[in-house]
Amino acid sequence: MVETKKEFAEREERRRENAALKRESAIEDIKSVHAMIQRANSDPDFVLNVDGLDSVWSQFKAEVYPAAQSGELRIMINSAEAAANVLRPARTASTVSQNVGHSSSVSDKSSGQPLSRLPEIPLPRFGIDFHLWPTFHDTFAK
Repeated sequence: MVETKKEFAEREERRRENAALKRESAIEDIKSVHAMIQRANSDPDFVLNVDGLDSVWSQFKAEVYPAAQSGELRIMINSAEAAANVLRPARTASTVSQNVGHSSSVSDKSSGQPLSRLPEIPLPRFGIDFHLWPTFHDTFAK
């Protein structure tokens, strides 16, 4: 099938529109995470959303974009990541303090008792004869 100039132009126009939609979607995602900075202390999803910014930034860079938007968005991403980095140690400390009353396997490991090593079990080996494979397989299959 031979493509006419009109069909080619229409396809290119659709491609440009799709690229613009993807770019605008990435921009809106970045702006929404940046807007979360004001309520970062009360919103537990903030750090998770910041962690997802790298994929959104990659999506934005994959499309054709104006250089002015790139600088503005990079500033927003950096400020969001900085705010998240401030919150990360505080959240882990508060999480640890909440779990102090609960016994955990981590505290059992740190009690100073040496761990015993299990004995090595020799693993069966299969030879080269493929006709014997079903028998070998059936010894381990349930």
